[in-house]
Amino acid sequence: MKRSPQQNYRATFVHSAKPYAAAGFTFVELVAVIVLISILAAIAAPRFFDLKDDAEAAALQALAGSFSAGVAIGKAQWIANGNSANSVTAVDQRVIIDGVGFNVNRFGWLDSTTLKESQDLTVTGQTARDCQEVFEYILQNPPRNTIAEDFESRRKAKYAVRVVEGSTSDRCRYELVVRAAQSPENAEFYFDYEMTTGRVTVNLPEGL
Repeated sequence: MKRSPQQNYRATFVHSAKPYAAAGFTFVELVAVIVLISILAAIAAPRFFDLKDDAEAAALQALAGSFSAGVAIGKAQWIANGNSANSVTAVDQRVIIDGVGFNVNRFGWLDSTTLKESQDLTVTGQTARDCQEVFEYILQNPPRNTIAEDFESRRKAKYAVRVVEGSTSDRCRYELVVRAAQSPENAEFYFDYEMTTGRVTVNLPEGL
């Protein structure tokens, strides 16, 4: 019996579709692909985090450098005004940098910005807010920061600010918030600002 053109087309289509429908991964092949992807991810993940840590370290060091330069300008202006650690007057407890007035301690280092009736010239009475004021006004574009230590505040901030109290001198600590859930006491990326010497010291995880 002779087939019509429509019947020939239908038969050809059905015949050619059968091999296509059978194509695809078997269960074993699918498992093998998943295992391979997992192995590659396990190899690549540490390298990715290493690169991320390197980038964080570079950003922290750059910001610490800018901060250090800023407080050094304040100290230089304080000295230029005729002050020294042994002869500071109430009038010379402030310096002006780019139109912003900074309080200085008895060693000439920037302490805070809020004008107070009774200025504390000591280096052991620093507060987190004092440290935050220096951070926010000495930098041209200060990153978002917080003095709160709860998870939500740390999650929203780029830097966390706190005071590390010392027997002879306090330090302002500026932590780059890499892991918001991490306790501030266990921070790995940060720089400290010494209130007696003005020294800025960067701390990074071992190996960076």
